[in-house]
Amino acid sequence: MPFIRTLKEVNCEFRVCGLDSFSLEENHFLGPLYLSESLIDRQAAILTLAKKIANLCAMLKEFPYVCYQSLSPQAEELAIELEQQIGIVYRKIPDLQFNENRSTLVILDRKFDLSTPLYHDVHYEPMTRDILGVSMDGRVKYESIDNENTVSNKDATLNELDNIWTKLRYDEVDDAQGILVDDLNEFRNRNRDVEAAANQEALNIKQVARVVGGLSDYNEYMARFAVHRYLIDLLLKRFVDDGLNDVSEIEQILLTGVDSNRNWIKPGKIVPRIAQKMRQITDEEDRLRLALLTVICLELKEKHRKMVTDLLQTKHIFLISKLGYLGIQPQTSNRKTLYRDEENLRELVKKMKPIEKVYNYYQPKLKNIIRAALDNQLDPSNFIFGKAAPPNLQGFEGPVSVGTSLRKKPAQLKSARGRKRVIIFILGGLSYAEISLIKEFQNDAQVILGGNKIMAPLDFMEEISLIERKSVSDNGVDPRDVNLQV
Repeated sequence: MPFIRTLKEVNCEFRVCGLDSFSLEENHFLGPLYLSESLIDRQAAILTLAKKIANLCAMLKEFPYVCYQSLSPQAEELAIELEQQIGIVYRKIPDLQFNENRSTLVILDRKFDLSTPLYHDVHYEPMTRDILGVSMDGRVKYESIDNENTVSNKDATLNELDNIWTKLRYDEVDDAQGILVDDLNEFRNRNRDVEAAANQEALNIKQVARVVGGLSDYNEYMARFAVHRYLIDLLLKRFVDDGLNDVSEIEQILLTGVDSNRNWIKPGKIVPRIAQKMRQITDEEDRLRLALLTVICLELKEKHRKMVTDLLQTKHIFLISKLGYLGIQPQTSNRKTLYRDEENLRELVKKMKPIEKVYNYYQPKLKNIIRAALDNQLDPSNFIFGKAAPPNLQGFEGPVSVGTSLRKKPAQLKSARGRKRVIIFILGGLSYAEISLIKEFQNDAQVILGGNKIMAPLDFMEEISLIERKSVSDNGVDPRDVNLQV
């Protein structure tokens, strides 16, 4: 190249994955985070994340109040390093302005909820990532049928330039289907002249001019509509044909403790149904996925443990044992699970409204944390603020001095949106199911979700499998003797 004609500066510290979500693109992080015995062993990984998040905050013009989970050493280490790195950024660029209404940045440890990344979420984007395996670049193949009923294979990309995708991605897939049909009918009503021309109907000069001017937009929208109609129809078909409707019902019971009629289901009743479904599942990874969710959600008795493990391959039992690094102790008996507190669940059931959608009445734990952060009601027994806390925060001391001299005080900007902003960072990875929560808060606040990576369920399973550990076979233990009770 004799010269550069066009130059674009790209920030490679993070990847924007939607209007309000991001990934730091740091894979295979679970091992370095949870197998290291000291900060020295983890500091390289922690420092990398802190620098990237600090740059993100600077680009957002944020000087946030940093908060972290109190029971997570990893979250605490990241919070401390992050505050230092944010200070460094603003010292280097003293003229850099930040928003007057400072946001709250909450650092969560993935161990706070291991179940949500595994279940079959029925929102449009999570389903495309999970069932169809659409990667983060959004490239998909679909079938197109022309006016002569000729089928052809085409490529498309699901990204922020596709206004249909940005509108539907966080909707449940059956709702997305209805919205898509309504939008198509409205669009066709607005473009009757174009369709009349296609049907060779007589048009006057003004109508012809409108047709010529709008033909490009018309064809572009109809092409995008064809993509999403095909994908949604395919997802709904696969959901039934692959037996995922049965799996999803089981998962909702595991996650909530109740069926769609709000009847309490004891482990002894659901485990035989799980075992029966596992026998019907032909894909080994799908079978392992259901077993992982069972182990995480239930306290299993010996006979129920055998029902599950007898249906798994040896290598997959080894993988389940790695949950010990994430807070689940598969080989420890008589320990109450931290993930299914029956007393609290029963209280929640009493408050539940009648269930209308049998595949989606579970609410990810992240939802309550977001709401608490927006309302300044984070539980002080579970969350700790760093050098400063928001004013009038219930149960917390503060705000206190930032404690770092910035020499020249950064100028302050009033928030452009005029809405409260909360940033959530999940150390260990963010799931697509959790990203779908953004829509529930978008009318009254800006919620930004991120993680060291964004994961589909199979990605999370791969992350667990890559955690290094000593093989239990070295100790002469038969993998089928591994106790999966939490």
